[in-house]
Amino acid sequence: MSDGIPLPPERASKLRRLEALRRDNPHVSASALSALLEDIEQNGMPDLTGKKHVKEARDYTLDQHKAYGPMLETVQLVNMDGSFQDMVVVNMCTLLQAMFQMDGGMTSLIKKTFLKTPPSVESPWHLIYYSDEVVPGNVLSADVSRKVQCVYVSIMQFGPLALSREESWMCILAKRSSQVAQVASGMSQVTAKVLQHILHHPLCDTVTQGVLLKDSNGSRVRLWISLGAFLQDGSAHKMVFNLKGDAGTKFCVFCKNLVSQKSGLVDEAGDILVASSWDLASIQQATDESLRETVSRLDIKHNTLNKKDFALWQQAVGMNYNAHDLLHCEELLSDVRPISQLIHDWMHCFIVSGCYQTVMYLLLSALEEQVDTDIYQVLGLCIKQWNQPQSKKCSLEKIFEKKRKVSNKAAATFKCTASEALGLLPLVSYFLFTVVIPHGHCLAECNAYFALADLIELIQLVPLGKISPDSIAESSQIFISKCLDAKWECRMHTKFHWCLHMAGHLQKHRVLPSCFVQERKHKVVKRHLVLRSA
Repeated sequence: MSDGIPLPPERASKLRRLEALRRDNPHVSASALSALLEDIEQNGMPDLTGKKHVKEARDYTLDQHKAYGPMLETVQLVNMDGSFQDMVVVNMCTLLQAMFQMDGGMTSLIKKTFLKTPPSVESPWHLIYYSDEVVPGNVLSADVSRKVQCVYVSIMQFGPLALSREESWMCILAKRSSQVAQVASGMSQVTAKVLQHILHHPLCDTVTQGVLLKDSNGSRVRLWISLGAFLQDGSAHKMVFNLKGDAGTKFCVFCKNLVSQKSGLVDEAGDILVASSWDLASIQQATDESLRETVSRLDIKHNTLNKKDFALWQQAVGMNYNAHDLLHCEELLSDVRPISQLIHDWMHCFIVSGCYQTVMYLLLSALEEQVDTDIYQVLGLCIKQWNQPQSKKCSLEKIFEKKRKVSNKAAATFKCTASEALGLLPLVSYFLFTVVIPHGHCLAECNAYFALADLIELIQLVPLGKISPDSIAESSQIFISKCLDAKWECRMHTKFHWCLHMAGHLQKHRVLPSCFVQERKHKVVKRHLVLRSA
């Protein structure tokens, strides 16, 4: 074609037909279409081709797996108006058995983990619960009706390397956000129903009885599984536990006597610390028992205070009351231990509208004031010299274009994605060390950036098993102190406080899993959502 040589009519006709197929099926990718056509060429056209036949084939496949009941089951939710709505949830025990007998990657992972860490009633495997809202298609679209709340689960004992792979997570639920909004207590009640269905299914109680799995050769393993951790971003944690978060006077569920600076409370009595207190040793730490006591007092106040006074009480304790929420689910009282199980996602803490974006903006602002040059332009030219993997979606030097500078200034933050932040982290460190530091500019600000880079790199090394909680604690404290030296205290938001708890999470769970594995793409869920909406 490029040489101007016309194609034979037969080939031209075939190409036009292929292009027509692609054009008429825009929801099917080129690679998927190619694979389908190759399969048809090798195995022939299926006898059943209608849409209802595809649904029938799917249902037939699911019906083959009923080890612990149907693969898909329905549970009831209570709506805010007192009515009920159905929620379809995956039967995790049946799903585990189905995957285990296929002798694939999950079979190998479970067997390998079983040999390394055999579970028992006294020492069960720990379930990780992760929920997030997914937007299929264009996330900037004004149409939000297709937003979906998704729930994934995995096993802590699989280890950090396996947990960094999407295939190690099981999607248990996908429900429209518009439907969840009608539910009393929203995702908190949804979470309670999902966990109750997973842990205490009528046909298989994974906590007390365990789930028996059998592979294709007849080999058996029994797995005892209890709830181990909630891994979510700050917004999801608020919804699941009915926390007020930043909007509450007590903004941190882990810290009993730490309150928001705008609350007006002072430390005259010696037991109240405002948000500017960064010494974790001086802050009283909450326990599962103390949080349960708070919930109990909230129940009493709900029945004795008037509406206005009760609203103030909720504000003070940093929690919202709802009789249908997770912490009021009696069936899960012995399973749910928020203080022991809640994990701050380090990805959201540092590189998703987190500490990195704030520190980077403050650093560049300081350099702009002290150095008589366009620091964005200089940094862009410097980064352009590095040989990095480039794509149309991610080109690091473009982050420093003039329009991005204007946008950052308007938003008072440095806008970049998590992947871009990880890519910039060592390059900006090198630039500061070789160009800025020798001239003595912004030493305090540069040291704060270096301390943050050290902390993020330490956390990324946790999966290798070489980093101790003490190392994380020391690095976190150094980072906070360097930020205070740079006079950034008034810009240090809640995620800076999260840093202080990372060492505690590692101490409890021995790993620091991240939402990054799913949240970066949600590939499996979005694939089906896009096809369904198309």
